[in-house]
Amino acid sequence: MPRSEAAPRARPAFSIAGRLTLLFALFATGLATLVALIAYRSMTAILENEDRAAQAAALGTLAPLADGAAGDPSRLAVLRARFAGAPAGWGFRLLCAEESRAETTGFAMPPAGEFPAAGDVPGIAFERRLGGRTLHLGALRLSDGCAIHTAFDATREESRFRRLRAGLAGLTALCGLLAALGGGLIARAGLRPLARISERARAITAEKIAQPLGDARLPVELRELAGEFDGMLARLAEAFARLEGYAGDLAHELRTPLANLSLSAELALGDGGEARQREALESLLEEARRLRALVDRLLLIARADRPDAAAVRRPFDLSRLLDRLAGLHAAAAAERGVEIRRAWPAGLTLSGDETLVRQALDDLLDNAVRHAREGGEIRLAAAASGGALILTVEDDGPGIPPEALPRLFERYFRAGAQRPGGLGLGLALVRGVMKLHRGEASAENRPEGGARFTLSFRD
Repeated sequence: MPRSEAAPRARPAFSIAGRLTLLFALFATGLATLVALIAYRSMTAILENEDRAAQAAALGTLAPLADGAAGDPSRLAVLRARFAGAPAGWGFRLLCAEESRAETTGFAMPPAGEFPAAGDVPGIAFERRLGGRTLHLGALRLSDGCAIHTAFDATREESRFRRLRAGLAGLTALCGLLAALGGGLIARAGLRPLARISERARAITAEKIAQPLGDARLPVELRELAGEFDGMLARLAEAFARLEGYAGDLAHELRTPLANLSLSAELALGDGGEARQREALESLLEEARRLRALVDRLLLIARADRPDAAAVRRPFDLSRLLDRLAGLHAAAAAERGVEIRRAWPAGLTLSGDETLVRQALDDLLDNAVRHAREGGEIRLAAAASGGALILTVEDDGPGIPPEALPRLFERYFRAGAQRPGGLGLGLALVRGVMKLHRGEASAENRPEGGARFTLSFRD
């Protein structure tokens, strides 16, 4: 039986406040450690320099007394008396030919081999640990060949330094703890606006989707983010409103053909004779085609939204298609006294899906016929320009409200009272056709009045 692979273990979540607190505590602890280390090093350096100066001063004071004292008993007696009165923690020795001639009593001087080599200038050695003591040793050679040794017992100082190090370490740890506590409070206070945004976001429902997240009290860094979210929520609210309106319009559009289908079916089942039944069946077929056209529009718009979708492109005679479409709409235009003007060269070809291009142009011409002024004109034109083929449909109607132009090709959007009618799918279908052809659809108002729709097909 094959073993199932264990699901990867999810990493534990770590809040932003926790991360900020940890980083702040680490930074503060590191900074306190650095300051403590610098302070400790400075103090030890100062004390070391003072000890070195004391060693050099002691050697410099004793050298005149000790130089030549080995051969002078009276001077040697004076020197021994001086050694005997050495300060607490200090020891002195006069060494001649590896023999101690005078030495501080009550102070255990280390062996001569532990001292630095005696020279014409004081030689000083620090941190010699001998017999449980920490000693600072000095040596100076005299002119008669003898040497003076000095020793300072720094054990008590070393103990004080150990306590100092422990105190600094404890202080550093305390600084880290206080920094963690303070950092946690600061982080939570700084993130409180995020908590307010989260509370407002949780309160958003389908009925309150336009409720804003941001306000003037938010920090600048969050105000822009909240503004972007508010804009997104406003767009969603508008989209929901359009969908609600679209659902009602779609139900209205479907109710009429469905009612006609039902009525035609009842008539076909009745006893109205063969002619009446045939008429009912033709009405059934017409309404079924109408419903199918509506479904085809929705499917085409949905297909165009797929990023990998593209039209099957084959060259076809665009001039002939334009002639046929102008002729098909001529009767509807004539009922309103509208003339369709044609402007394209013969033999113009386009590489694309002829059926889709026909649907787009059919919608634009139907739109132009409905919105052109009575007794006015429509201009249908096509021409090659700069590596592209440009199709334009113009009318001389009331034009498009300026605020509606940016959204004119959105699905379910209708321009309002100036250009009423429809479900808002016609121009969305036009845009879908152009997306499938990797082209562009645009709309603008003409300076002389009316609207102009432009389709640009790239080679």
